[in-house]
Amino acid sequence: MKFAFFLGVSGLIFIAGCGGAGDTSTSATTMRPASPEEVKAAEASVKVDKNFPKVTAGLNTLGLKTLGSLIKDQGQNRLISPTSISLALGMAYTGAGGTTKKEMETAMGLNKILDADYQAAVKTLMTLTRDADSGVVLNIANGLWTQTGFEIDSKYSKTTQDAFLADTKTLDFKQQDDAGKAINDWVSEKTAGKIPSLVDKLPTDTKVVLTNAVYFHGMWTTPFKKEMTRPADFTKSDGKVKSVDMMQLSGMIAGGESKDAQWIVLPYGKGRAQMTVVLPAKGVKWEDFLKGLTAQQLTKWNATATKHDSLVRVPSFKFDSTLDLKAIMPALGLKETLSDKADFSGISVKQRLIIDQFIHKTYIDVNEEGTEAAAATGITMMPTAVRVQEFTFTADRPFLYFITEATSGALLFAGYEAAPPASQPKETGETNGGK
Repeated sequence: MKFAFFLGVSGLIFIAGCGGAGDTSTSATTMRPASPEEVKAAEASVKVDKNFPKVTAGLNTLGLKTLGSLIKDQGQNRLISPTSISLALGMAYTGAGGTTKKEMETAMGLNKILDADYQAAVKTLMTLTRDADSGVVLNIANGLWTQTGFEIDSKYSKTTQDAFLADTKTLDFKQQDDAGKAINDWVSEKTAGKIPSLVDKLPTDTKVVLTNAVYFHGMWTTPFKKEMTRPADFTKSDGKVKSVDMMQLSGMIAGGESKDAQWIVLPYGKGRAQMTVVLPAKGVKWEDFLKGLTAQQLTKWNATATKHDSLVRVPSFKFDSTLDLKAIMPALGLKETLSDKADFSGISVKQRLIIDQFIHKTYIDVNEEGTEAAAATGITMMPTAVRVQEFTFTADRPFLYFITEATSGALLFAGYEAAPPASQPKETGETNGGK
């Protein structure tokens, strides 16, 4: 029998992972590429370190829970970077104590993992993602910004630099415009301008800001041909139909199916990164489907994908988003952490700090050539005063997508595509670029 996969109804999940690709035209300012010796040591750590898969599984699980909680309004596109959120939280966790630390351990899947083991796993992840690849640009950066004259714990500062490879800088937050510009310039530089700003005017009593930025640019191993992109119907979650630019690719493509879903795996470059596109079966309710969206299920989708002689249709899309995670994360277990009862005494014993803002911004552009995505997360702190056969895949309804780094398994981006942009008429003599 033939197996059809069309993304043209309102929901699709994309999961992307780090891999190789062709040349990219835009690049962010990256950290020094890891040396062959550093990469070899990090890859060896992944194989023998029993805690590393626990840390990445916790990262992925928290990310998928966050995405699931966001897809309540099924008519809205959603995109997050689980890696960005978890690394920013990880820097806060490193300075947490008491019941706040216990709460964060549970939410982040770090129970029974010693601090030193967690920090070693983070350093391994940061090293692996600095492994240069000719086809994929991947830049992950962390930042620790403190008020000039504010006494921060020296051990905490050293840990953020050693494990998170964080840039550490002092600012005068009383100079609101200058402080905000410094942080926004850093974010913009690390994300190739795709996240031009992260913070607005910060409160003048801000003492600490923790930032993370992720930039990804990968070219498909087998690009979609622009001349094959054509207008096609996409059925939104409310049943309404719109015309979108539908890309098309045929050949031996990895995919799979179950009674609940179909999925495909599209590699970038040399295969170091990949996007997994998941399309729930018609008739399956999104509420029920999301209950089974776990890190283990994502691993299973990727592991069971086999190559078929396939026809794949996926819409091109592009959007950005801003999320207030302080309003979202308490429902996922971070209640005390985001309250005025939080304990971050590991950052400073001189003054009690609470989280004031928890901001997450993302950007993605998926087209015939590949994918460009960026994310930035900011946490601001202030004192307490308060089967093998012909396979057809058409994404013509909502779907999920995930981008993952292959060696570590870290989930870089996770999204829900409910409404791709409307198809654009082709001009005479030009092909449709899917924009």
